[in-house]
Amino acid sequence: MLDFRKDDIIIQPSVHKHTLVFLPGWSRSAHKDLNIFKTVPFLENTKIRIIQPPHGPSMGIPFSQIQPAWINGIEDVPITALFHLNEIAKLIDEILQEEYDLCNSLFLGGFSQGGGAAFYTGINVCTLPLKGIIILSYFIFPIRWKKDRKNIPLFIYHGTKDEIIPFHLNEISVEGFKNRSTCYYCADKNLGHTYNWKEFLELKKWMRSCLEIEKL
Repeated sequence: MLDFRKDDIIIQPSVHKHTLVFLPGWSRSAHKDLNIFKTVPFLENTKIRIIQPPHGPSMGIPFSQIQPAWINGIEDVPITALFHLNEIAKLIDEILQEEYDLCNSLFLGGFSQGGGAAFYTGINVCTLPLKGIIILSYFIFPIRWKKDRKNIPLFIYHGTKDEIIPFHLNEISVEGFKNRSTCYYCADKNLGHTYNWKEFLELKKWMRSCLEIEKL
């Protein structure tokens, strides 16, 4: 049984109006993202819960190398990765329910593999009324969307210079819905497989729009 709750990082605001559950990328410590979120501009009054991935082998990585990973499998992503994500997504959904019981203004997001896991969970498993799903530097899994989840706002941000998750994978995967009014899609020509300041400025603006807040 997977259990990844021991190393959660929580940023608690003095006034708690919104919550973001955030999933870091493969092999990435939640503490690294703690430093990011303490530095970049972010939505005010937002609790951030950074979930450390469970440890295990990952796509294309020798099984002797155990790292924090959301996706456990090999290169045939649609088959192996999605099978593993079913179990992961159920555990993520339990955490979402915990946070929703505390505050019903809830976002789900992640970076790299974490973005993929966030999308899969939010669209295919979770039934809560999420304010939005954030996918940073990853592609969209080819899954069937539940009818009642199609209007959840999406924030998809990917650098064209990404050296880990090739940009063309995302470009192909979002082709069918990137022009929806509920989807914010940005291809950053100056970004590799990392974060940047501009990305978080856009994310803050988008989160405010999801909450129908007009002013930055």
